[in-house]
Amino acid sequence: MALSFKEKRELQKIVASKMADLKSGTLAFKEKRTAQKELKAAFDRLKAKIELGGESEALQDLLAGKFNDLDPIKFLVKLKEIVTEIEDLEPTKPGISLYMSKNQDKMVADVITESALLDSGVIAERAKPEEKSKKEKEDK
Repeated sequence: MALSFKEKRELQKIVASKMADLKSGTLAFKEKRTAQKELKAAFDRLKAKIELGGESEALQDLLAGKFNDLDPIKFLVKLKEIVTEIEDLEPTKPGISLYMSKNQDKMVADVITESALLDSGVIAERAKPEEKSKKEKEDK
């Protein structure tokens, strides 16, 4: 089971505060040791949950770039399957970034093409049903 947002945020706060305490250099030996133990425990808990997602073969394929040749819709479907499987979006972010950087030109071309088709009225069937009926009444 993946960490909830609240649990992640609490662990991040612990890490940030303990790091600040340790960097300050004003802690006594016993306090420093306690802060180090708490910091290690928070990191271990975060790391353990991240590694759970690492067991997913589909996630490993995403991170390796095996889905970079998919169309955007198919990629999103695959991404949804992976997120559902590992119950967390965070481990997929490097794979998403890799996909977007590799397919940037293709995605821009698709957006420009669709925009041009919308402007020319070729994709009128995508209009909302109430908009279509108003337009049809105006035309009559």
